[in-house]
Amino acid sequence: MNLKLYKQELNNKYLFNIIDKKTKLNILLIKKNNLNFKIYLLNNMFFNLGFNYYILLKKILKSFSNLYINLIKKFINMDIYNYKKELIIKGLGFYFNKNIKTKILQLNIGKTHLINIKLPLKIQIKIINNGTNLILKGININLLNLVSSSIKMLKIPEIYKEKGIYYVDEKNKIQKKYINNKKF
Repeated sequence: MNLKLYKQELNNKYLFNIIDKKTKLNILLIKKNNLNFKIYLLNNMFFNLGFNYYILLKKILKSFSNLYINLIKKFINMDIYNYKKELIIKGLGFYFNKNIKTKILQLNIGKTHLINIKLPLKIQIKIINNGTNLILKGININLLNLVSSSIKMLKIPEIYKEKGIYYVDEKNKIQKKYINNKKF
């Protein structure tokens, strides 16, 4: 018989490793939260995804072993919304507002009208602190960075008045330099 089946349980996630010796194809089946995932690997690789990671490879593919391990670890341990960005809006009368049904984000940033932004389906938003903090969550970090930077560019932070849209970990560097250079 050419097929071998290995079964493991890792944090309520079932892993099945099917090895076909004839074609040297390894199929890794992952069952997580009633979803099934398949990963096809060539060249007769063997994974033991417990606390220790074992891989049997040809010599040519040993350089890619860490890449395979890291990608599979991320895939197994991935949450639904893995990446997060938080924006803060500062200014008198500035706020975020959301429409749940149409997935539209409304911004009042001191203009005569509200600015409406239609968000992608893969991004989830949450507004806290009476509309001054916006939390964006999503799986794709590139899409998340694109959306958060486009929201931030609508109202670029002013240096001295501190009005605008900031990231949470962003600091006003120019004003700190001005304060540090000021002579008393």
